[in-house]
Amino acid sequence: MNITSMKNLSLASLVTTIVSLGMSGVVQAATFRSVSQAVGQGTVSAYVNVDDNNKPSEIGLTISEDALLGLPTENIEYEFSLPGQASETAINHIGFGWNPQGHGPTGIYNVPHFDFHFYTITPEQREEITVTGANEAIVYKTPAPEIVPEDYVLAPGSGEEGQGAHWIYPGSDEFQGKGFSKTFIYGFYDGKYSFLEPMITKAFLESKQSFTENLKLPQSYPTDAYYPTNYNISFNENTREYTVSLGGLTPRGLANIPEPTATLGILWFGVIGAGYLLKRKCVV
Repeated sequence: MNITSMKNLSLASLVTTIVSLGMSGVVQAATFRSVSQAVGQGTVSAYVNVDDNNKPSEIGLTISEDALLGLPTENIEYEFSLPGQASETAINHIGFGWNPQGHGPTGIYNVPHFDFHFYTITPEQREEITVTGANEAIVYKTPAPEIVPEDYVLAPGSGEEGQGAHWIYPGSDEFQGKGFSKTFIYGFYDGKYSFLEPMITKAFLESKQSFTENLKLPQSYPTDAYYPTNYNISFNENTREYTVSLGGLTPRGLANIPEPTATLGILWFGVIGAGYLLKRKCVV
């Protein structure tokens, strides 16, 4: 995707905090939000939840119901900086991408949908990803096997400007003849994570269903940070807001190795590679 991002509004982006102080003076569960941005006819903002120990537990975007109305007719990605309380997570910032016609592979992802890019690299690092010349080899550099999530495979030809290469799970519904409504993708650049991505159709969001799925995890992680173990989609009837988040944030690193999930044990590429050669465009 050729990215012309909406710039970070503020490094000190804390606007809303919901903080409770116990009698002992210990900070309890809290939510910290970024400055909201106008999207469609509504607003979107990023947030991080912290637990009773002031450690991050969930990170995501809150999307007003009206934000799904009056969206642009061209691809676009809005960029959100994060509150400082997210600094211990692996996530640097979040991209909220809208694809009104979808993108390749044709017959799979060519429906109106949103890309929720939880970037693990900075906006400046993303600018270095061009997928041209010598950079192409860096985009497709093979990660160490232990940091590749269980059962995930590289989608051939999936390198995108500003993002990296896309790794997909062949057991996902869209590759099993069940259609695409939601899926989870991992991104790599220079053999390391560059993003984690829930990808969700506009139709699924508008259905206002609640959904939580445990992520397929790697055996180890390239950096010490809080990484997610699940992703979540919900709609709050009272606030009329959608939430898409990465949850179950857990400290990972050399000393924190998750148990691997059951192995799918398939080597699969096929049509996904050809479809990904149709590059996505993003214009702000």
